[in-house]
Amino acid sequence: MDNKQVYLRGVMCGRLIFLLVVALELLIFCVGCTRFDTSDSGEPLLYDICDSTMLPDELVTIIDKKKEKPFNLVYSNSTYTYIVMAAGRQERDDVGVVIDEMYKDENAIYVKGILRQVATPTDGIKGDSISFPYVVIRIMKMDVPVVFK
Repeated sequence: MDNKQVYLRGVMCGRLIFLLVVALELLIFCVGCTRFDTSDSGEPLLYDICDSTMLPDELVTIIDKKKEKPFNLVYSNSTYTYIVMAAGRQERDDVGVVIDEMYKDENAIYVKGILRQVATPTDGIKGDSISFPYVVIRIMKMDVPVVFK
């Protein structure tokens, strides 16, 4: 064989290997994804609204690190699942995150929280009324995903 045929054979093998790798990655991506229908109603769940004394130390640390920006978080230990909804930095101290609805169907747990005025604003100097409102819900440990609405 001459050098040109060897080169072309190498190029063809390289393209074949590339296509096989792309096909394998696509297959892995498709297998890892699941689709389920979201519902607008379901069975209501019993839950506890937790203060910081009821939370695991690790969860308190995570919330303190992330509190500047809005976030949703699910944290589980051996007994409970904790669902955190945080509104981030607010320039007023009279707002809080309130659970609007929470229910479960066969596919997931659905939680909707809203930022709502929960107190009378203080008459403090501008800049003194900064808050980082969040709510933590504790439920018995379940192995279903949580969908934030």
